Amino acid sequence: MLIFMYMFVGLYHLLLYAKRPKEKYNLFFGGFSVLISIYNYTRSNAVFEWGVDPFKVIVRTEYIVLFYIPAFSILFFENFFFEKKFSIFSKIYLTFVSILALLMLFVPRCVTSKILLTWQLSALAVLAYLGYVMTKAIRSKNKDAFRLLIGFMILVVTALWDLLGAIPVGGLRNLGLMRYGFFMFIMGIAVVLANKF
Repeated sequence: MLIFMYMFVGLYHLLLYAKRPKEKYNLFFGGFSVLISIYNYTRSNAVFEWGVDPFKVIVRTEYIVLFYIPAFSILFFENFFFEKKFSIFSKIYLTFVSILALLMLFVPRCVTSKILLTWQLSALAVLAYLGYVMTKAIRSKNKDAFRLLIGFMILVVTALWDLLGAIPVGGLRNLGLMRYGFFMFIMGIAVVLANKF
C-alpha cells in the first residue's frame, strides 16, 4: 500500500508540473515520491519475481535510486520555500551522487558496500542542510514551513535512526522506520501543496 501511495502521489504531482511548468517544486516532489516508491519496491520480496540477478540489477538499482532521494528533497525544499535556482550545496551534492551512481554500475560487489557507507555519511550532511533550510523558512515566517514542521521532524528522527543503525553507531539497529517517516512527511507535503494549488 505504501509503494502504491508513494507512486500515486508522485505521478499526480508530475502531472501537476506538466500542467504548470513554472511550479518546479511539483517536479521535485513528484520525483522524490516516485523514487521512494521504486526504492521500497526494490526492498520488497515482489521484486524477485522478475527473475533477474539480485546483485547485478536489483541491488544496483536500489542503491542508485536511494542516492537520488535526498537530492530531490533538497531541490524541493529550496524551490518550494525560496523559489530560487540550485544552491551551491545542491549542485555539489547532485554531482556527488551522480558520481556514486555511475560507479555503482561498474564496481564489484565488495566495493558497493563502501560506496553505500560513503553515501550514508553524506546523507547526514543532507539532513543537517535540510534542517538549516527549514529553520530559515520558519524564521522568515513562511506559513507552509510551520505546517510541514511536524512531518519533517518525524522524517528526521526516523532517517537518523535508520542511517545510524545501518552504519552502525551506538548499538542502534536499522528497523526500517524511515518508510513510515516518509509516509507522514509525504502526506504532509501533499496536503500543503494541495492547499497552495
